[in-house]
Amino acid sequence: MTTSLPFAITKYKINHNTKKSTEEPEKPEFFPKGVIYGLQESQDNLDEIADEFGATYMHRVGDPNNSKTTLVAFDKNTNLPPFVEIDNRK
Repeated sequence: MTTSLPFAITKYKINHNTKKSTEEPEKPEFFPKGVIYGLQESQDNLDEIADEFGATYMHRVGDPNNSKTTLVAFDKNTNLPPFVEIDNRK
C-alpha cells in the first residue's frame, strides 16, 4: 500500500520565474485516513488491530458481511504509515 496526501492539501506556491517552490506546504488539520483491502475481520478484531498500530478507528466500508474494504483513521496531524502489518501480511 502506498500513501499520499491529496494534491489540494499539499498545494504550495511556485515561483513562476524559477519554477521552484517558495515555501513548504502547510501541515493540514484533518484526520488522515487510509484504506486496507482484503481484511475479513469482525469489528471487535478491527478495534484490537487499530489499537495495536495506533489508529483512532477502523471500520468496514459498505456491507459488513461482504465488504473487504476497511477504512483506517488516525489522530489529527499524524502521518500515515507507509504500510501496516496484520497477521504477518503487509
